Amino acid sequence: MGLERINIFKQEAGMTNKELSVKSGIPKSTIDKITSGLTSNPALETVKALTFALEKTLDDLIDPPECLSKPTISSAEVVHIKKYRDLDEYGRELIDIILDREYSRIISVK
Repeated sequence: MGLERINIFKQEAGMTNKELSVKSGIPKSTIDKITSGLTSNPALETVKALTFALEKTLDDLIDPPECLSKPTISSAEVVHIKKYRDLDEYGRELIDIILDREYSRIISVK
């Protein structure tokens, strides 16, 4: 788990260990041990409280592989997604077939 990211999030929030302790309800001594690396396997509830206090999620502690990083979605793509979601099962199946066929065509060209 990326406990070292707690320090990064804390710095981004401009918080000290004492301030994080007050906001999270976790003793400052525990936070000191985690942020210094002395504690490498804190209780899940402790980590949850810290990430919540830092307005982050547990997922934020994990660096995703490059292929799973959150892509930027254009407004045109959002419109396509909304339209796709409004289709019935037949319409979605048809779009999936077309998308798969076109994707296969373009990949074979590369």
